[in-house]
Amino acid sequence: MNGFPAKYWGFAAALALLGPSAAVALPTITPPPAHPSPVTTAAIAAAEAPSAYPSFASIPVYPKDLRPLSAWKSAIVSIQSAGAALTQRAATEPWTLANTEVWAADERAIATPPPRMENGPDTAAFIAEMRARATPPPPLHHTAGAAPASHP
Repeated sequence: MNGFPAKYWGFAAALALLGPSAAVALPTITPPPAHPSPVTTAAIAAAEAPSAYPSFASIPVYPKDLRPLSAWKSAIVSIQSAGAALTQRAATEPWTLANTEVWAADERAIATPPPRMENGPDTAAFIAEMRARATPPPPLHHTAGAAPASHP
């Protein structure tokens, strides 16, 4: 397959012919936005304005008030040892979640249900009013030959 380079010459020729035409087809100017915002326009203008490049002299000096790596290490080790001690204490603690049926029965005995709602005269009047409002409208009567009205 690699010993027959002639089949690659056609691909190279096509690429040589079509490559520049594809580059010419791309627009070089971006169209302006439909509704430019003054803030956006100002930001684009500020970004395109020439400015000085930073130099190595503009790099700030190393701060002196940082804690050293040994202090970081001791803090990490102390946190890890506290976690290990807590894990060991939790492992030696006996499992205390047992006999939950007795506890649940006691709590059910203490809890009282809410009082029952009674149907009073206000409830009956409300139900009658809602039934009156729920009746469907009367059917539309169409005249002969007229098309029925369309409903939205």
